[in-house]
Amino acid sequence: MKKIIFLSLVTMSFSIMSMETNRSQIIGGSDIIKYGASTTLNKREYMEDYIHHRLNKDDNDKQVADFAVYDGHGGHETAEYLQNNFHKLVDEALRKEQSEAKANLGMPIIMEKVLASAVATADKHAVDKFTCGSTLTYVRMLESGETYLGWVGDSRIIVGNRKNGVKFVTQGHDLNEKERERIIKAGGEKHLLKRTYNGTKTWRFGFPIEGTPKIALSRSIGDYIFKNEKHCVGFIATPDYHHMKLELGDFIVVCSDGAFTMDVSEVVSSEEIVQQVNDGLKSSLSLDKIAQLIQNYAIGKGSKDNIAVIVTTFGEEDTSVVKEEISYVSSMLSVTNNFLSSPYVLQTFCLLLFMAGWKYNSSK
Repeated sequence: MKKIIFLSLVTMSFSIMSMETNRSQIIGGSDIIKYGASTTLNKREYMEDYIHHRLNKDDNDKQVADFAVYDGHGGHETAEYLQNNFHKLVDEALRKEQSEAKANLGMPIIMEKVLASAVATADKHAVDKFTCGSTLTYVRMLESGETYLGWVGDSRIIVGNRKNGVKFVTQGHDLNEKERERIIKAGGEKHLLKRTYNGTKTWRFGFPIEGTPKIALSRSIGDYIFKNEKHCVGFIATPDYHHMKLELGDFIVVCSDGAFTMDVSEVVSSEEIVQQVNDGLKSSLSLDKIAQLIQNYAIGKGSKDNIAVIVTTFGEEDTSVVKEEISYVSSMLSVTNNFLSSPYVLQTFCLLLFMAGWKYNSSK
């Protein structure tokens, strides 16, 4: 059993070493909220995925964390603007809501209003200033476990648990049946177009004229050409919202669609992503390395898009009973990666191969 685990770790380590150099990793956090992130260009020529992470304390000296993924399309400007400004818009809207609240609405209701306000402000700026667009996938997590999620577009938030698997998954704003019904009700049926993309028939939002812009989303930040009410109806930036309280051992994955789709088809399920996190946690990988595992898995399934992944954990479950295999995996992973990180490993390996071949030929 241990021999099999060791050989698997060697294979995985070689895979990690051979990944693209156009990747960046981040790790940070506190005793309660920890996070790691990784972004990769993958097979694309330019980067349009942006991430944001922040760990602060509120007025009561309690930890507050913000995590977000912004997946741009048609250019990077909108996603980059969101990376640098959306959390500030949330802060401003929260201060305003708290100062103007006439009744004790409760933070879940306040945060829903805050996120809607911040998204509207961001969308107006993007429509006025840029030609491109972006998804928006945002998480605010409190030390108490209270967590607020807001999203626009088809990036994804997955909430999982180390024992119970998937707990919650956001429903993306692609042109699914629910979103098509909303657009038809708004009067935008003429903008729903069935097109063949890479051999697969799929829905697009756009103008029913060949050569004009079309998009595989029903909501986004920016994309001014689809927000002109004189010509387009039904394409919006209104966020969906979810509030929940995390339990010890829960974790959240925030990712762009490159982590789970290839072209227009889903190739990696949310359950598989949660399994990647659990496997990494059991092997004592750091959270940025777990984010890389998710990326590598998607790339192995055929993803060619930019991939941005944030993995954040809330507290820790009881780990007083640890199986021997898990302890062994952790120690062997460290040994294997330390060995393979040596600059002389490849040269030594090639020399051994040469000597083995020379000896074989000499014996003939």
